[in-house]
Amino acid sequence: MIECIKFKSFEKGHLQGFADFYLPQWGIEIQGCALYMKEGQRWVNLPGKEYEKDGQKKYAPHIRFRDKDHWEAFMKQAKEAIDTFCKKNSASQNKSYEIQDKGDLPF
Repeated sequence: MIECIKFKSFEKGHLQGFADFYLPQWGIEIQGCALYMKEGQRWVNLPGKEYEKDGQKKYAPHIRFRDKDHWEAFMKQAKEAIDTFCKKNSASQNKSYEIQDKGDLPF
């Protein structure tokens, strides 16, 4: 299960905001994921680096899923996690929420 630990609404074009996720099964956080929406469809982009190709800005993700089914499962759970986080925190536009540190790191 994926947990959204931070979401900041930021609407610009198709961009809806930025989210940080915690994957407790692996003990890993993924910070700086972007939530987009276009024509009623929502998707999450993993953090990446910007580069230019043929005069256009492009982005290469730092993390990739090799298996399409794994990517789709992540995407579904990530969107649900953002929705759950926003409902719990009554998220509104241009407001940032973050779960406070729950204790010492395990390492």
